[in-house]
Amino acid sequence: EPQLPPLSERLDSFREIACRFGEDCVIWRFDPLLLANTLSADQTYDRFRRLLTALQGATDLCVTSFVQMYAKVQRRFERLRQAHGIEVYDPALDAKRALLARLADAARGAGISLVVCCQDELVGGGVLKAGCVDAARLARVAGATLPDVPRRGTRPQCGCCASRDIGTYNTCTHRCAYCYATT
Repeated sequence: EPQLPPLSERLDSFREIACRFGEDCVIWRFDPLLLANTLSADQTYDRFRRLLTALQGATDLCVTSFVQMYAKVQRRFERLRQAHGIEVYDPALDAKRALLARLADAARGAGISLVVCCQDELVGGGVLKAGCVDAARLARVAGATLPDVPRRGTRPQCGCCASRDIGTYNTCTHRCAYCYATT
């Protein structure tokens, strides 16, 4: 994530938006989860706990998922390994579930639900299925009744309500190694 603003700025912005509009208007994305020779599950948990402390009271929902090893992401990880010696790996299913259970326990203690996006095999043990685009939540936030919108995700195992992506590929300048939306 070589071009992200400093964490303190991002946290300040998050809290300011939540203060202005309410905690149910801001969803915390702690993803993608990835483990590497330089980043263990314990370190990831510690980072999550620090962010959880900073964001408690500013949101009620955290969306997460493990990195998807798309071909272009794998090529970037290989360049990362060659340039910096950082070796990203895809942990076993049991290791993923164990880490998510720890994150969910911590989140629950802070009044935040942990949900997983498009990875149904990881749902359970306090980890719920994500529906990032949620018509009921949007209606609650807007204080309005919305038409009945079916859950019809944009990719396999997606729990979102029917929606249209208004983003554009190749517009982000953060240069994250794991990003699948930029070339």
